[in-house]
Amino acid sequence: MIPCSGAVMTDGNDQRVADAANASMDRLVELTGQSPATDREARGSAWLIPAWALLALLTAGLLSLAVYLLFRTNLFSSEPLTAETIKALWAFLGVALGAVATLIGTLLTEQNNRRSARLARESALRESLALLQRVKENRDAEARLTLDTRTRALELLTHDGDYAPRARVAGAIATMMELQGGPVACRILGELWTAGKVSTSVAVWLLERVINDEAASAADKDSASTALAQNAARLFPAAGSPDQAWHEWPSVLVDAWPSHLPPTTKDGFLYLCIKSILCRDPSYWIAHSRPPFSTLCAAVRDKDRGTQAALVLAKLHDVVPELLELNEEEVRAVRAAAVAEDCAGWYVQLVNQLDAWAGTRDAGPGESPTVAVLPGTQPRPGITT
Repeated sequence: MIPCSGAVMTDGNDQRVADAANASMDRLVELTGQSPATDREARGSAWLIPAWALLALLTAGLLSLAVYLLFRTNLFSSEPLTAETIKALWAFLGVALGAVATLIGTLLTEQNNRRSARLARESALRESLALLQRVKENRDAEARLTLDTRTRALELLTHDGDYAPRARVAGAIATMMELQGGPVACRILGELWTAGKVSTSVAVWLLERVINDEAASAADKDSASTALAQNAARLFPAAGSPDQAWHEWPSVLVDAWPSHLPPTTKDGFLYLCIKSILCRDPSYWIAHSRPPFSTLCAAVRDKDRGTQAALVLAKLHDVVPELLELNEEEVRAVRAAAVAEDCAGWYVQLVNQLDAWAGTRDAGPGESPTVAVLPGTQPRPGITT
């Protein structure tokens, strides 16, 4: 499915990780004046200063002890040293110098190891930063390429000061939406659909791809449902059309209600249902399939917009009860859920238009778009309580 998010076509998760890493690193360096690796190195090397101080004290103590022992052994007297004294002196010097050499070697080895580890961390950090930079450069390049492609797609919509042929327009808008054109692409599609430059079948197919795409943003889905609602009359044949047996009702709404979608998107679907009902007189709906009614019946169970759907069904039952054929239990459930005070004023006014609609006969819109869809006869809607 295509996400119309306005972003370029790369892995969104990888980019979010890269952006977060860049921001975190920049912020940390800004606040502390050093990178995490340098900070850890500074903390880890702090113990080396007292270690060298301890080594100096130990060396001074050993030298003092050696001088003391030299005087005690009469090394500076005129008398010759005995063999036993010489052996003891050499043994002391060997042990003392060996201890000092071992300590010095240990400290130098530790310092070398820490320096090597620091260099390795710095090298890894430089590689990571280089990788992040390459990712950013690639994304910038893809963004420029995608923007250029979108611009070219928009140019294909017109020809000699007018809209291009329908096939060319359909291909251009499909390409733009495939390139994640976002709400702008959906609105352009809605305008082209209203102008009759895109067939209803193509428009519904493209908008449904946005609605069904889990990666699409809420704004994308809102724009798609709004475009459907604004062209509700084109989903059904006009009153004067020879063929009255087709409709282009979105498959996502056929005997179903998408409760998982954002509430604002579902508002567009409710508006779509009402406008679709209003576009034809009651006699048409009595004689043909009624997908908007089935969708409203399914929407009654929605936790966000069940009240709004119930308000429409209650009004329909009042003005044209034969369209719903609800039993007494279903009617009670609908009326219990239909609380006008919980609905917006504009919505209540829209629902009240059904009063005048119930008295119309052939109140269809203008000439219907040419599409080829033949749905089967759908069962009359009902509500499961």
